[in-house]
Amino acid sequence: MTCSENYLRDLVSVWPEFDVEARLEEADAAAETADADTQENLRKSLESELNARAHELEQLLKDHNQDCQPQDAIALDLNYSELHSADFFKGIVSLRRQVDQVHNRLKNNILVEKVDNLGALKDSFNNAFVTNLCHAIYQSINDGKRVLEDLNAELEHHRFGADRERYWFDWDWVPEYREYWHFFDEVIKSPSLGEGQTLFDTELSTRSAQVRDQLMEMLLDDDEQRALRELERISDYRNYRNYEIYKQPEGKQPIALSQYGTGSGGQLETPAYIIRSAAITSAFRFNEGDSHLRMVLVDEAFSKMDETRSKEVIRYLTESLGLQLLFIMPTSKSGPFMDMISNQFVFSKVPLAQGKIRTLWANHRKVIRQQAELDFMADIE
Repeated sequence: MTCSENYLRDLVSVWPEFDVEARLEEADAAAETADADTQENLRKSLESELNARAHELEQLLKDHNQDCQPQDAIALDLNYSELHSADFFKGIVSLRRQVDQVHNRLKNNILVEKVDNLGALKDSFNNAFVTNLCHAIYQSINDGKRVLEDLNAELEHHRFGADRERYWFDWDWVPEYREYWHFFDEVIKSPSLGEGQTLFDTELSTRSAQVRDQLMEMLLDDDEQRALRELERISDYRNYRNYEIYKQPEGKQPIALSQYGTGSGGQLETPAYIIRSAAITSAFRFNEGDSHLRMVLVDEAFSKMDETRSKEVIRYLTESLGLQLLFIMPTSKSGPFMDMISNQFVFSKVPLAQGKIRTLWANHRKVIRQQAELDFMADIE
């Protein structure tokens, strides 16, 4: 056994992962065809590269020790008296093990920190989803229903025309959104949420759990724009119900306006005025207090109504509701309403001859040119 072979075998005690037998077999195979000069040049090249790597490693470790926490510093204990001797190699292996230990410790610490961060983010998401989104949509749906109920309460006192017509809103659930409503309702009424349990820990019905997972899939979609569109769609309380307006002449059956196919434009325009008027009186709370804004402006007034129905609407708005009505219509159609108005303002469009306009533009251009010449001459002087 040669000295070099013993040297290789001694490395195993320092570096057990080193497969000495395999390396010796490779060396024997290479020696059969190796040229001595070539091998010597290769040895010098490898030795030069190892020297450079050793100094690079030392510099990197010094940089690390300057920036790291004290407990993560790595001791530099290399024997440079004989480069690449057994003792030097032993120092390199020791450094490698220290580096591995610090790396594993830092990696584990980062993983723990990431797990904690993920836990905090999950709690934050659950809190935002339940406290903000669920509560906000739930409240909006209830508020939307309350608005309609308030309008119906206001419309209950409104009768119109010779038939004593009354109008009201009705609504029913859209099937998809009704499932969302049941989910939000169950979440809001769950006593365990907010007391240590999250949306994913609390016990939900099978139906609500399916809706929860479906919502999560929507909101966490890789396509951010699509996720935002879905969120906007689900958050809009108006999507949760189908709405209908009913008209009922006194003593007769109600008629759904969506099925009022034979109604004329004027007949369909009438409930629009009545319902908008009810919305105004409800929004401004005419039944509360003494001071209110009671003015309404109507453009293209009563364009689809006949004279009789138009007058009924005017009397309803002014006499029944006590509104100050400002309406706009062509002069040619205002005659039948002259006995009902207190003030009239007439606006006329006066056509101008094109020749006069061209003359004005020509004079304006002339003035501009003259001013430009004066400014130019002033700069030269």
